[in-house]
Amino acid sequence: MRRAVLAIGALVGAVVLVVGAIDLLTCQDDEVAILVTFAPDGEAHETPLWIVEDARADGAVGELFVRAHSPGTEWLARLVATPEVEVHREGGSRAFVAQAVPDDAELRDRVNAAMSEKYGLADRIAGWIADPALGVPVRLRPARVPPGGGAPGSGHP
Repeated sequence: MRRAVLAIGALVGAVVLVVGAIDLLTCQDDEVAILVTFAPDGEAHETPLWIVEDARADGAVGELFVRAHSPGTEWLARLVATPEVEVHREGGSRAFVAQAVPDDAELRDRVNAAMSEKYGLADRIAGWIADPALGVPVRLRPARVPPGGGAPGSGHP
């Protein structure tokens, strides 16, 4: 019994160290955006995420993507239910319409490659914890806000 408790304690300690290392690595100069998703009742939820641009083949500015490490993440479920989201970056905030793209392996590979290129070692460490092949890329398209605005999550993008 004592060995089992020690083994569990060592495992918990190792997880804490790995999570701490990832946190330390991601707090460097790499960009972390805040994705704001909305519950059905309109309550806003903030999630810090990595964000990348998927450059187009013609070299033009590409689309923005975030990635869920698991199809079961809460923020992903919220944005599927209410795709109007906000993204806060160093340059300010902007409204987007989010689209989860779980079944496009080619897109997932491109987003994973962009994440690896931008976030380097931190992304590789995250890949040891969560299988990148299970990740869900989320496309962010700029929202068209009508004159006078409209609150995200209110049904009036």
